[in-house]
Amino acid sequence: MISGHFCEGEAGVRADITCYEGVPDLKSLFEEVKAGRIEALDLDCDYAFAFSDGVVVVLVRDVLGVRPLWYTVHDYCIYFSSLRGELRRRLPVSAEVKALNPRELLLFNFREREMRTVRRRFFEALSPPSDFEVAKERLRELLFDAVAKRLEQGRRVGVLFSGGVDSTLLAMICKHLGADFVCYAAGVSWSGTEAEDLRWARASAGLHGFELEEAVVRFDEVEPLVKEVLKILEEPDVVKVGVALPLLAACRLAARDVSVVFSGLGSEELFAGYERHRAAGLERLNEACLEGLLSMHERDLYRDYVVAAAQGLELRLPFLDRRLVTFALGLPAAWKLHCDIDSSGVVSKYILRLVAASVGVNEAVALRRKRAAQYGSGFDKALKKLAKQHGFKRKSDYLMALSRQL
Repeated sequence: MISGHFCEGEAGVRADITCYEGVPDLKSLFEEVKAGRIEALDLDCDYAFAFSDGVVVVLVRDVLGVRPLWYTVHDYCIYFSSLRGELRRRLPVSAEVKALNPRELLLFNFREREMRTVRRRFFEALSPPSDFEVAKERLRELLFDAVAKRLEQGRRVGVLFSGGVDSTLLAMICKHLGADFVCYAAGVSWSGTEAEDLRWARASAGLHGFELEEAVVRFDEVEPLVKEVLKILEEPDVVKVGVALPLLAACRLAARDVSVVFSGLGSEELFAGYERHRAAGLERLNEACLEGLLSMHERDLYRDYVVAAAQGLELRLPFLDRRLVTFALGLPAAWKLHCDIDSSGVVSKYILRLVAASVGVNEAVALRRKRAAQYGSGFDKALKKLAKQHGFKRKSDYLMALSRQL
């Protein structure tokens, strides 16, 4: 994470960066950017930078927005942080804290008291191979490369694990690469019922020979966890809180043993895994995938970053590898959303599921249509029950009331 400020006359670099193919010379990178050569920022890294030479400040983050960066200008100084709440706590209420758009570079000139943004280009989709089997093999290679470059020799890593195709595929690739890893699953268990994701995680780990640790949360432990999530996220959004709950439970368990966790985040957007992709139809499918990818920094990436960071963990996202993204964006829609004429069914993430099966993922797991994290983990049901117990008809009202108490 990064945090700090620059005033006129102050020079320096603050960086939150993980690179996968060589770390850049940050001073040279700053000079390139000041000269207008912003293509120098097309790095194979997840990053957020704040540069200053005492006159000009540059704020920039990776174009997908994996690393967050918030900023505000106050008393002619520019303040920045990976965490929105840190700026809000340090500065007056009147200071407007903004998230830097990943597709923009921010330049602030102290002498001219001028701030402007420069648009950055997003990834361009590659033309796909004409043959499906060739495309499938290329996708397999890109997935292995995306995981391999995020592993470090001799360093144990965690895999956030639900027993679905995405997390099982990541774990299977780790296994093929000989990585030292452990899977972490989380879910609610009460009144003799157990979360679907816990059952699937246990079954998948057993089928594939993965080491699994489970964060089984009792119902009486849910509300304290909700309070912790609300403090981290600083917003009582029902969906964000619901997804963050199993993530926090798993990360809290993982933090005892590892400092890096892998997540399957991004797979749904790249390979059309959501209901809105089905609703878009084949003609608009890739457009819908791109739209979702462009908004991930607002909806998903900051949430998962701060939850993992609160436990001292670095989140790594192989599905958001730049080469994998450009390849997946160019795949024909019919290779992602496959209509099975024989059974009159529709298989989402079709090519990815076939790749998973080809590297040894059990067929039932490869074809599993996973429910959203808040449902599969049982936390949404628990939130409904808690809201009712506290006299609220809606989960949103319960979360709002709870957040006011914190």
